[in-house]
Formats: sequence, structure tokens, C-alpha cells
Amino acid sequence: MKKIVLLLSILNVYFFSYAQNGWQSEGYTFAAGTHTANGIQWPAGKTVTIEPGAIVTFTNASYASGNLVVKGELTINSSASSSFQLDGNLILAEGAKLTVNGSFKTQTTVTYPHNAAVKITGTYEMNGWSNPAPVVTIDRTTSFQVGKLALNPGQAGFIVSANTTVSATDVVTSGKLTVNGTLNVANTIFSNGGNFTLNEGGTVNTTDLKFQNPNNSIKGVINASESVEFHNKPNTMACPGAIHTKNFYNYSEKNVIEGSGYIEVTGTFKSSNALTESPDITLNAADAGNGTNPNKNPGKATLGTSSSCAGTGSGARQGIESLPVTFGTISPRIVNNTLVIDWSTLSETNNNHFDIEISNDGRSFTKIGQVNSAAVDGNSNGVLNYEFTYTIPGKAIAGGLALVLLAGGSIMYKRKNRYPVMVMLSVVLISASLFSCSKSDYAIEASNDQKVFVRIVQVDIDGQTSASQAVKATIK
Repeated sequence: MKKIVLLLSILNVYFFSYAQNGWQSEGYTFAAGTHTANGIQWPAGKTVTIEPGAIVTFTNASYASGNLVVKGELTINSSASSSFQLDGNLILAEGAKLTVNGSFKTQTTVTYPHNAAVKITGTYEMNGWSNPAPVVTIDRTTSFQVGKLALNPGQAGFIVSANTTVSATDVVTSGKLTVNGTLNVANTIFSNGGNFTLNEGGTVNTTDLKFQNPNNSIKGVINASESVEFHNKPNTMACPGAIHTKNFYNYSEKNVIEGSGYIEVTGTFKSSNALTESPDITLNAADAGNGTNPNKNPGKATLGTSSSCAGTGSGARQGIESLPVTFGTISPRIVNNTLVIDWSTLSETNNNHFDIEISNDGRSFTKIGQVNSAAVDGNSNGVLNYEFTYTIPGKAIAGGLALVLLAGGSIMYKRKNRYPVMVMLSVVLISASLFSCSKSDYAIEASNDQKVFVRIVQVDIDGQTSASQAVKATIK
């Protein structure tokens, strides 16, 4: 009997290991707990599921034809010689976490939902030749960070939804990129065959932006700390569209931009051919002079510092001079009564430190700490990463203390001196209540129904400030 039990145990260990490694002919479900799968693959029509509470790591992962459903946390370490390619559907639940250490390829339409956290250290690549063409939508995702975003030729699409921030080191696309929220990227190139749409309310913060392709639409705001280039026409701007850049280069034929909008150039302006035939485009560029230099030809653009477009012009500009720090990803989370905030900056100019602020309503904020800038002399053109932790003060501590004393007091109450004991308990409960509501400590609770918003306030060397958008903390 003992031999049979031992044999069954060995078989159980064997099949359990097999179920998590190598080829999965029937797919697999990872339940809550910690799991590691080496070289896992599965066929078309089959599904691997990461259940809520599961923390799973794929090692030496390279390819899967089937579907992947992530409800918990998944880390994919792609093989050294290739990226991880998923031909099936990728489905993420709200609050899911996906990390890919390496490059990642998807072939089908994907929506990264609200409160999901996604980080891809290498290239995120989408192929656009399938029918229908894949579209990736970032929908109010808590954090979406990618090394390089690559949309291959065809109709592959990438959509940054409103109230969403996507951070990337590089974007190189010959597909379709639509920005309704915020895109923070160091270098951006739109090659031939690509298409860029920046809708009203959308913002692109970048270092260099090159439009090698035509048919781009700008209704939002572009902030470029170095340069914007146009190489092909036609392109369209529409109020309240605006471009704020240090240098502007037009290498296209005449009239590269049509429509209406505002272009602010603080450095070099170069346009050997007429920039536009539209007087509804305002050009604010001292380097353009009076418009008579043939190498700095504004065409029929209106030269000036204000624009008929609402919300643009020097009086309401959103350009690089008002952005001493370009924020990347901001990821706050509450873990075991500790608020952990990770954030990054894509560039810093004359920055001194960051004030960390939190709020329960997203409107009234309270400072809880400070982090000095990691940039040398406050200046950086590369990505810098920061972390701040804050121990949540104690409603739970005060309440627990009150309950303990109440239990002890009830025992004494059964004996004697009932009146003094009840007085003591009343004082304790009132004190605990006052402690928990004290304004000297900013008390928040790590409960699912408690909203905690975080924002990072940049303070420059001269004491001027600018704040990031408010981001809701997730409960882990």
C-alpha cells in the first residue's frame, strides 16, 4: 500500500510539473498562488488563464498560438534569442498586472483595461496584415510603460484613450496611432504608410518628433523639447491644435500644413518652401523674422504671439517652458497599509525636488513627503526612476486599541467599580475616535471602497511648481 501511495505521489509531481512547463496541448489554468512555467507553449484555440491571486512567471517563453487571459499577475521573461509572440487573443481583467522582460508581439485586437498595469521593457510590436487588422486600446490603464512601440505596415492601430498616460522610450510606426490622452515619449518617428491623429484634449510630450509620412491630424497639443520635422504633405491642424517646440523644420513641398492652429518656435525655424496657405495658422517664431527670408518661409501664416484658436497662444501656452519636468509613468499602490509610489521622468530642467501629495477626492491635496531630484544640477534628458513609501497612519490602530480596552473593561465591569470603568472606556473610545480623525496625520484606509489619489508636484530651483495629473492608487 505504501508503494502505491509513493508511486501516485511521484506521478502527481510529474504531471503537475508537466502541466506548467513546455507544450500544453489543452491549455492550462493557474490558480491563486505562486507559479513558474519554463518554455510554456499552447496551440490555437486553447487558453492559458492566470486567475485572480495568482502570481505567475513564464521563463524562456517565445511563442503561443492560443489565447492568454490575465486576471492576476503575470511576468513573461522572453527567451534571449527572440521576443514572446502571441498569435491568439490577449484578455486582461481590470486590476491585472502584465510585465514582459524583453520584446512582445501581438497579432489580434487587445484592450488594456482600467486599473491594469503593463510594463514592456523591450519592443511592443503589432503586425497589421491580418484581417481584421489588430487595434490595441489603452483604456484608462493605471500604468502602461513600453521601451519601444512599433506598429508595422498595414492597418495596425494603437489608441491612447482619454484620461490615460502611456510612456515609451521610442515610437516608430508605419501603422495608425491615435492619442486622446497623454503620450510621453523621448523620440517619435512616423514613417511612410503611418498615420497620426491627435484629438482635442490629447497631448504628446516628446524630445524629437519626425513626420516622414503625410495625412497627420493635430487637434491636441504637441510639446517637443528639441524639434519637430515635417517631410511630406498634406497635414492638417484644427483649433485648438498647437505645436510648441524649440526647433521647427519643414523639409516638404510648400503648404505642408493646412487648417487652423498655433505653432510656437523658441529656437530655429526652417522652411525653404511656404509653410501654409492658411492665415488661420498662427506662427510665433522670432527666427522667422518678418517672413521675407526664403529659407524661413511662413507662407500665409499669421505672424504673432496670439491665436484665434481657443486655449492657445502665448497667454495659455502649454509648451516646453511650462514643462520643466516631463513626467513618465506614475504608479501608486497600497500594500499592507503602506502607500508605495513609483514614478519616472523623461526629462528635467532646473528641477530641485518633488512634493508628494495625496487626496481622498482628487481635488483637495495634502503634502505627505518630499523627494529630491536625481538629475545632476536639476537637468536630465534621460529617463529617471523614483520611489516613495508612506506608512498609512492609524484608524485601524486606534480602533483596535479601543476594542482591546473595551474587552478588558467589560471583564472588570462584571466585578466591581462599574462606574469608573465605564468612564474610562468612554474616554478611550472618544480618544480613539479623535485620534483616527486627527488632521495632524493624513489618515487613509486601505479598503476597496476608499479612494486615494496621488499627484507629484515638481518644484524647480527658483521655487516655481507644476503638478502631474492625479492618479488613483490601487489596492494590493
